[in-house]
Amino acid sequence: MIVKVIKASKSKQSPNLRGKNILVIEDYDYFRIAVKNMLTFFGVKAIDEAVNGEEAINKMSSKSYDLVMCDYNLGPGKDGQQVLEEVKYRNYITQSTIFIMITADNSMDKFMGAMEYKPDDYLIKPFTRETLEKKIKNLIERKELLRGVEKAIADGDYARALAKCESDISEKPRNLADFYRLKGEILFKMGNHEETERFYTNIMTLGKLPWAMMGLARVKFVTERHEEARGLLEKLIAVNNKVMAAYDFLAEVLKKMGKPLEAQKVLMSAVAISPKEIRRQKELGQLSYDNNDLAVAEKSLKAAVKQGKNSRFKSADNYSMLANILIDKGAREEGIAVLNYGHREFHNDREGAIQIAMSESMVYTRLDRRDKAKEAIDRAVDIARNHPRKGSAKVEVDLAKALILQGNAEMGRDILRRLIQNNHEDTEVLDLVRQAFRDLRLEAEGQKLVDTAVDEVIAMNNEGARLVREGDLEKAIKYFQKATEVLPDNKIINANAAYAHILYMQQNKPNTAYLIKVRVYLDRVNRLDKDYKDLQKLRSMYKMLMLG
Repeated sequence: MIVKVIKASKSKQSPNLRGKNILVIEDYDYFRIAVKNMLTFFGVKAIDEAVNGEEAINKMSSKSYDLVMCDYNLGPGKDGQQVLEEVKYRNYITQSTIFIMITADNSMDKFMGAMEYKPDDYLIKPFTRETLEKKIKNLIERKELLRGVEKAIADGDYARALAKCESDISEKPRNLADFYRLKGEILFKMGNHEETERFYTNIMTLGKLPWAMMGLARVKFVTERHEEARGLLEKLIAVNNKVMAAYDFLAEVLKKMGKPLEAQKVLMSAVAISPKEIRRQKELGQLSYDNNDLAVAEKSLKAAVKQGKNSRFKSADNYSMLANILIDKGAREEGIAVLNYGHREFHNDREGAIQIAMSESMVYTRLDRRDKAKEAIDRAVDIARNHPRKGSAKVEVDLAKALILQGNAEMGRDILRRLIQNNHEDTEVLDLVRQAFRDLRLEAEGQKLVDTAVDEVIAMNNEGARLVREGDLEKAIKYFQKATEVLPDNKIINANAAYAHILYMQQNKPNTAYLIKVRVYLDRVNRLDKDYKDLQKLRSMYKMLMLG
């Protein structure tokens, strides 16, 4: 008789993980080994591991992973939420990466904090191999179904994304709602607001779907129907009070409507549900400070400072605002201590160090300590001179104001002129500059600087555009190359520089040097304004050159 040996068989539900790159992030050795054993059972041969947030981020910076399993609590340093926000910000994971958050703590604040950064799923310790098996299998299937559409969206090719989405919808997949949600996002990105509104309105006949209500509210907002947007968002929160993005958007709408006190109340409700979103705490702190509610402002900004220690979204703004609030409340020593702490935290960050130094100068001026005020502003100027790269508009404007007040008006005006010319169509930036001159009681001079700087950049761009229209592409290329050196952060100059290079290669032939330049210009435009109206067309033209 032949004895048949029967091997232990893997579940029919086992996810296909062979050949996949997997990273397990867990500081507790026993549980890290347990998770690795579960994954090995699914056929995984090699599994990378990290015991803290920094190690995990370093590994994801140099290797692409298909599956990341990350514990929420990772000991000292970054927690799992901060790891996820960092790798998303740095694009270390793509739309195809599966990111699963794991925790033994099912408290609402940590759960909501983690979910706001949209991991693909969440697991509560302890969990069984069968639970993990089913979850990974479902996530792989979902990612595979959505891959084509999400890749086209990531490429900025919305026409291809829409066509693929509609084709997939016609197949009536199991997760049809995902495709409808993506279709709404694509239509909105394409800028056809009437069609987008019709789509969301039709979807809402199927029920009060939160994503559709949010989408329709966005359309109402951008078409300046603010009261309608407000009504939709309030209904959405009534339907599901855990959709945190709805609170943030409602606060934005209320601010636009001139209702800052109502906006503050909305954000206070949001923070009560999900207190670990640092950017919301900062916004609530700023709004409360503007509303002269110092108690709420202090509480929110203290939370933002504490949560920001290991966060990608740590901001010198939080330290500056908190210090000013404490000074306003009469807690002078505590306010100065906050700035001293900020000075240590941002000493290697050009923009943060400038901002902290300027805040110190303003605080010491208020306290009538002129020597300390001058010492701080001198430090800000030294940093700016030694590290002249562009910072945020607010920091650049504040620095320029301080320089003008200090008597270094020429350097201050040069900073503002460069800022205007790099953002000559950005009304918010231009208004910041005008407000700075109003604060300095130099309103007429400020308006003249804005007008002159805007006229100069328009003339510069139009001269290059004329060369393109007349077909003198070699001269246009040289002209725009120089223009981008002068104004490296002007999206229109960079877009036109890319266009001139593309036209030249279409008429002649692609060459590596020009293709690299076009890539640089398009990357700048994307960084400055990922929704820039001509970016998709330029990307498509660039891809055609690459293919051929």
